[in-house]
Amino acid sequence: MTYKLCIRQHVFYLGKSFDEKDLQGLCGVNNGTKKKDLDKTGYKGIGFKAVFGKSDYVIIYSNGEYFRFDSSYQIKWNKQWGTNDQQAWEKNNDRQFIYPWQINPIWTNDNEIPNRIRNFLNSKKKQIHVAYAILLNNVGEIHLAIDQLKQQPYMFLFLRNISRITFLTQLNDTISIARHFSHGLKQVYINKKIDSQWIIKRFELDVPKSIRDKLVGDSKAPEKLRSIEKAEMFFAAKYKDSTTDENEEMISGGIEKLRDQDSILFSYLPTKISEYKFPVLINANFLTNVNREQIHTDSVWNQWLFNKIGSEIFQWIIELVKDKKFRSQAYRLIPSKLTLINNILSRQFDDSFAVTIKNCSFILNRKNQLLRVSEAVMDSTSMSKQSSFVDINSMREYIHNNNRYYSQYADYPFIDYDQNLLRVGVRQFTWDECIVMFKSDIFLRTHSPDKNKLMIEYFYSNFSKIGTANDININIEQIPFLMDQNNHLQLIKDIYFPAETIGDSGTSDSDNLFINKIIFDWLNEKTQKSIKQWLQTLGVIQRTDLTFLNKTVIPNASTYITSENALKTIKMLFMLFQKHDIEKKELNQLKKLKLLTTRGTLIAAEQCFFCDQYKPRLPLEEYLKAKEDKFLSFDYIRLDERNLKDNLDRIQMIYYHILKEIYFWSSDERKTMKTQAKSFYLLTENDQWKLANDLYLYMEGNGTNNNLNDAIPCLKLDYKNRNHSHLNQFLDLFNIKQIKMNDLKLVDKQSSPAEHFRRKLIEISPFLKKWLKNSSVSSDIISVIDKKIQQENDFIESDCLQLFYNQKFVQETNVYFDNKYKQLYVRRPWDSETTFIDLPNKLCQLLNIRGFEKNIRFLLKGTIEEIQKHFTTNSIEIPTKKDIVILERLSRSDILQQSKPSATPSPKSTETTTSPPESNKSTSSIKNKETRSNKHEYTTETTGTFIDNSANRKYNTDTVLALQQLNQGFPQYYPFSCSGNYVLMEIIA
Repeated sequence: MTYKLCIRQHVFYLGKSFDEKDLQGLCGVNNGTKKKDLDKTGYKGIGFKAVFGKSDYVIIYSNGEYFRFDSSYQIKWNKQWGTNDQQAWEKNNDRQFIYPWQINPIWTNDNEIPNRIRNFLNSKKKQIHVAYAILLNNVGEIHLAIDQLKQQPYMFLFLRNISRITFLTQLNDTISIARHFSHGLKQVYINKKIDSQWIIKRFELDVPKSIRDKLVGDSKAPEKLRSIEKAEMFFAAKYKDSTTDENEEMISGGIEKLRDQDSILFSYLPTKISEYKFPVLINANFLTNVNREQIHTDSVWNQWLFNKIGSEIFQWIIELVKDKKFRSQAYRLIPSKLTLINNILSRQFDDSFAVTIKNCSFILNRKNQLLRVSEAVMDSTSMSKQSSFVDINSMREYIHNNNRYYSQYADYPFIDYDQNLLRVGVRQFTWDECIVMFKSDIFLRTHSPDKNKLMIEYFYSNFSKIGTANDININIEQIPFLMDQNNHLQLIKDIYFPAETIGDSGTSDSDNLFINKIIFDWLNEKTQKSIKQWLQTLGVIQRTDLTFLNKTVIPNASTYITSENALKTIKMLFMLFQKHDIEKKELNQLKKLKLLTTRGTLIAAEQCFFCDQYKPRLPLEEYLKAKEDKFLSFDYIRLDERNLKDNLDRIQMIYYHILKEIYFWSSDERKTMKTQAKSFYLLTENDQWKLANDLYLYMEGNGTNNNLNDAIPCLKLDYKNRNHSHLNQFLDLFNIKQIKMNDLKLVDKQSSPAEHFRRKLIEISPFLKKWLKNSSVSSDIISVIDKKIQQENDFIESDCLQLFYNQKFVQETNVYFDNKYKQLYVRRPWDSETTFIDLPNKLCQLLNIRGFEKNIRFLLKGTIEEIQKHFTTNSIEIPTKKDIVILERLSRSDILQQSKPSATPSPKSTETTTSPPESNKSTSSIKNKETRSNKHEYTTETTGTFIDNSANRKYNTDTVLALQQLNQGFPQYYPFSCSGNYVLMEIIA
């Protein structure tokens, strides 16, 4: 369909010929042909009548015939109107007679048509079926309207049949719309030049019955909507082709978000409703007032349409993001919440938007998988693309573990940064986080020297060429990317090249950080010469005392000194001073270097005074020490540099000296020392300083007892001192308590075989062995996994595990392994989060697979389906039936002995001990590590009481039946409760 407008006098319309209904609608009032026709645009029936606001004379041509509407036409008076003539009617009615000429068609002969109009129509007869010729009242006003139309030529985008409008003015302006079936693209032309391009998407919506029922009673709803079952909605996104500027630089195009001032609602033609800011043009059958300036916010129909906008726009985004032509450009169409106050349409859209954002999978990851907002991570560092030196699984694990809010990330969550996705809550992985990740155990666990070479090459290629732009928006000096001798990543400013003249440079116990030897050897290869030179220009140099001073100490003079490095740093500076490497300039730069005071605090050198021990010319300490903490410690003089790295050995040497001399001390000397020892702090096996009075020493065995150290502070003694003949006197002197096997007791309440736990271990063992093999763990370790789980160890579940010493409660524990009797105790339920704090670590110790704690946790917590999915994703072989190993449990002939209550009060209660109640009461047991004669000895007591062994035995039928159900088909031995007694029985189903 085409419009042609001849400005000054006439406007022509080219469309289909009129039929009878068209004529009735044209000449009637409220009798339009569109009211009930769902295929027609509009419903108010005032479309044509609008021309009478601009003209008093309109000629209509249709199918070779003419009629007109003419305000100046002298009508013939009809006596049926009540009088003989018009003057009499006006006199009788006391008002002017106005004839409704706008609905009174006047038949017009061909010879009555102006020549210009007739000639034009005759020349277009084959093209024209219908034409309007409108004599305009104000030509200038129409010119202004055409100019405005040329500024917004897209106003006809949503009209079904119009493809071209031609203005036959002096400039002969033409506005046309071309359709392209590809991507629903429409191009708007002005005078054959593209003005704008639009991607159009049409949605056909099912109108819910609940909405139709409400429309029946809605007075604002037109008749054609009250029975509607399908509705249509259109979105139009602005699109721009890529171009080049005057300098031949490429200007990227693609989908564009609408400017706020261009965002208006369409009801097939544009309205003047502009408060709803959407990134696209939205066209639907919105219900508005007559002049299209306001939308009915209380209309059920409009409310439903706004609700659908919030969901349907994301369905379109999904289509576009899958299209290679658009991809991430589609995210530019993500709307923002409207948040208009007291506006129900805004609320309808905002509620729909919030639900869709949460549940809709519209974000495309790099593996072309659609993700929800909570499943995606925007990697603004691009490190997730560098799989050659970044382990993607480790990166995902780090991000997951450091997420402040719960989020179930996808197996591959990574996408490129997009500010539109950031706005809707997609997690961003920044360089600040990446820097911390590079230093984390999770990342370093999979980062080898070979991978570090690739990392260095990557950063070299991005940063080495001056003036070359890169996508890394951070300085290279801020990134820890150089591997040191401890396989940790360091900043450029913190690391040195190893110097051949320094004997310990590059060793793990060195106080300074050096580039890893493997990396250093690689950098010294001829092919890597440019990379090494680049690192040198950035500030990586060989470590000498002087370079260390200039690079590390002086720039950080006010913060470098700590209690640990205070003495050795001054020693280094003194040696440089003796060699004349430090002069007045450097000394002036060290004025803020902190020094230890006599009270052990750190004060800037420029604020310190010599203490009296230095024999200053004017001793002040005696007079000012009570008020001032500014006197230099004398430790700088007494320091024995050779023993700095041997403090532990020096402690043992002191102990040995006391052990050797104590025998010769007089009683007075011992008494004096014992009094002083009350304030001594000694080192424990866990390297903590404790008052000697609070320490213990485990007397049986020559090594440390890790289980005991976890619960009780034990004195750290080496083998030589531990076996000294004067040890008892030494312990008495310091009031250190001795612990033997029969001194320590474990209370385990309501213990029973952890059969579900054991079966879970057997179930996951094939997966565990495959995972260990994939991680290059020794086959010797893998080969004994099943034996350790199924034969060598017992697994016991208890309500409570408590450690006691001399009836003194030490602490509760969640997991306890009895190494002597090969029994692993877990607190019930075994799979609780509390128990899992310690359980993976203990299992890894038991199975000799330290470092596999998180893997064990995943296998125990995950379902078989989750485990198989993880194995498939990470290319780990999934075990088959042949990998399942079931071993027969070792036979045991031991008899579990019942214990009877002791008269000793509970360590936690002063209540009188009573005899055990009936078998259905809560019970607990105490393990005496020395008195038990066999592996399966269990003893019981009433809750909170200590008990001794007894031989009294009974049997509980319920327990036997329960164990039979758990172990059908397997001959097993289990300790079980029988009215307060324990018996070992062979159960064969």
